[in-house]
Amino acid sequence: MKPFLLSFTLAFLAGMLAAPLAAQAPENEPPLPAPSAAPSAAPSAAPESAAPSETTVETQPAPAAEAEAPSEPAPAPAPSADEPEEFSQKTLPPPPSPKPRVIPSRHGQTTGETWIGHRAVIERYAGWGWIKKEREPWSRARWVMIEEEPGQRMAPGRFHPRPTLDDNTQYRLYGSLADYQGYEPNFDVFVDVFRIEGWETLGPAERPALKPPRSASSSQGRWAERGANLRR
Repeated sequence: MKPFLLSFTLAFLAGMLAAPLAAQAPENEPPLPAPSAAPSAAPSAAPESAAPSETTVETQPAPAAEAEAPSEPAPAPAPSADEPEEFSQKTLPPPPSPKPRVIPSRHGQTTGETWIGHRAVIERYAGWGWIKKEREPWSRARWVMIEEEPGQRMAPGRFHPRPTLDDNTQYRLYGSLADYQGYEPNFDVFVDVFRIEGWETLGPAERPALKPPRSASSSQGRWAERGANLRR
């Protein structure tokens, strides 16, 4: 009976003490949660994966296209004094075109004794052609070499691109026969020399039916021991 009274007394005293404490508690304080009969589940060892955050891409407005103005070409830099001419960017003017060759119709002194000359180019023959007096027939013409003075007295063919381009052309020649002869080595013969002073062009003409002189013992293409144009 005594243990029962003792437990009843203790319960009564605890109730008496709890009543004033409950009256002093604030009205808005939430009640304490009641203990759960089952223990709460252990927290998971693996952390919860955070939700992927949305990436915000900031877009900037494209700049307005500017109107492209036609640009002028930049001037070429002026070459320096130390820069070689071959590396200069300056455009050189084209070379002047050569002037056409002018062939005169007359040259030198055109007064005095006159002859008619026919230019004849014969292969491997060192001579100019035939000359004769104005009123003589071609049968009396003689084969001659022309004696010139460079820059002063020149044969007509010197004014052509090649001296042989005036083949079969007739001229009125001014000058005289020399008192010596020149040696023709291909045909081993001496021929007359005409000292020309001037000339006038008469024009193309048919070659006379004549043959230049040659030695009886010579043959075309034979070179004699004496030099060409040797005087005697």
